[in-house]
Amino acid sequence: MRRFLAFAALLGVAFILSCQDQAAGPVGPDGLGPQFAKEKNCDPEKPPVHPSCKDDEPSDEPSIVADFRADAGFTPSSSLLVTTCPGTATASFAVSFGHSQCLIVSPTWTSSNFDPYTLTDDIFFGVKRLKGEIAQVRLTGQDIIGPGIMHETDKLPVDPRVPTSVPTAETPFTFHVHMDGVAVYRLSGHLAGKRVEQIGTISIADVVYRVAP
Repeated sequence: MRRFLAFAALLGVAFILSCQDQAAGPVGPDGLGPQFAKEKNCDPEKPPVHPSCKDDEPSDEPSIVADFRADAGFTPSSSLLVTTCPGTATASFAVSFGHSQCLIVSPTWTSSNFDPYTLTDDIFFGVKRLKGEIAQVRLTGQDIIGPGIMHETDKLPVDPRVPTSVPTAETPFTFHVHMDGVAVYRLSGHLAGKRVEQIGTISIADVVYRVAP
């Protein structure tokens, strides 16, 4: 029995020394010893591609932009949103104009404690989709470029919901919003403010999504 235990102990020592020798060797591209290392493949024509290479691959998804436009079939009763240059559309069909001043919102003014002004910065058209259909929209923006006062509309239900389709270079996607006299509210500050009062109304005809040139 003693001989067997001694023999087992010798085998254990030999195994540990073997592992140490392997660990002492050069490390492969995946942080493994050379006997386990795999060659890193970044050639997309020879799959599978190593996971660390995928961030370097060019995206095949086209950039989508969007414009607010008039529609002959929609007659607004207050100021209509019309862009002078496009905003950037997201995968959820929201549209951001950032600091581009491509969309200047000039509400039709109602009685207010504030003198009339326009919304010129960080204009954002929020879109909520349910099962691939536009179910709700909302417009936000501020009165000056920089840390201005934020404004917003209500969350406006789209009824009936509008199915979306991804625009192509040949075929844009037009969202017929057709919302008239939407109330615009001034908030108490730049971020997370509370509504102070309604300053006016705006109208939205169409939003046209297209592949960026």
